[in-house]
Amino acid sequence: METYPISSASNIAVANFFHTALRRVLFALVLGAMAILAPPAARADTMYVSSDGQSIVKVNSDATHSTFSTLPANSGPYGLAFDGSGNLYAMDYASPGISEISKITPDGTPSHFATLPAGSERGGLAFDTSGNLYAADYGISQISKITPDGTVSFFANVPSPQGLAFDGSGNLYAMDYYTKQINKITPGGTVSLFATLPPSDYSSAYGLAFDGSGNLYAVDYSDYELSGRASQIDKITPGGAVSLFATLAPVATQPVGLAFDSSGNLYVADSLNNQIDKITSGGVVSTFATGISQPTYLAFAVPEPATVTLLVLGGVALLMRKRRGLE
Repeated sequence: METYPISSASNIAVANFFHTALRRVLFALVLGAMAILAPPAARADTMYVSSDGQSIVKVNSDATHSTFSTLPANSGPYGLAFDGSGNLYAMDYASPGISEISKITPDGTPSHFATLPAGSERGGLAFDTSGNLYAADYGISQISKITPDGTVSFFANVPSPQGLAFDGSGNLYAMDYYTKQINKITPGGTVSLFATLPPSDYSSAYGLAFDGSGNLYAVDYSDYELSGRASQIDKITPGGAVSLFATLAPVATQPVGLAFDSSGNLYVADSLNNQIDKITSGGVVSTFATGISQPTYLAFAVPEPATVTLLVLGGVALLMRKRRGLE
């Protein structure tokens, strides 16, 4: 068998050839590939509201609304929360003294998801980043955890919980209806006092919601006819400092749930006046939607995830070619 010596110059030439060929292939792929990012479906500012004895109402960004789903009669849907797949969950009555979680698909079809412990009473709902649902059980003063398969377990003891909200670190916050204290619960279930809303006669507290900067907002309800004090929305900084954010109309109101839209506007369900109020980031209050029977909790739809399509437009690169002196 004959052998042929290859000079160092030839080695360099071969290396340069393959290096150049590889660069051309990569360059062709970069030029010939185009990522098309489809925008999210226009659902981010569609609001859903638990209403009257059995309805979930869909409210569009122009304030028009219609019935989205109808649950069994007298089920009284309350807390609302969306999972990552666009299914809506509502806490409602299964029977006297027993609350349940209903799951509503994006087309409005309801079904039973989980049953809470005996003596349970409706409150708020919130999902963690792992897809577990948490339910504020006002009747037995605890937070229940429900896994994606519907398994219910005890998470933490919290007095008279109503509104629930997660911060960006996975801590859960629960509003105490009677004392107006906000309790912070770590992912491990440790409970501590985070903040207390201003004391006042004939008052209680309901919904919670975080803005994009980590500030927490709370419904501070007051019986106007008995106290002469209008209901208000309080703002709580990440450090627990409480201040007035907005005062609702100086009339009898019954604010319950809170939710932010994608533009940073805060919405409040006024159950007594059958309306939804809108509050700008500057604290300006206006009526957003009317004619919704006894609205309680709110939730904005989770936008559909963006989809990426990769189109390879380039041709096939030639990896080998004859070069003079390298045949």
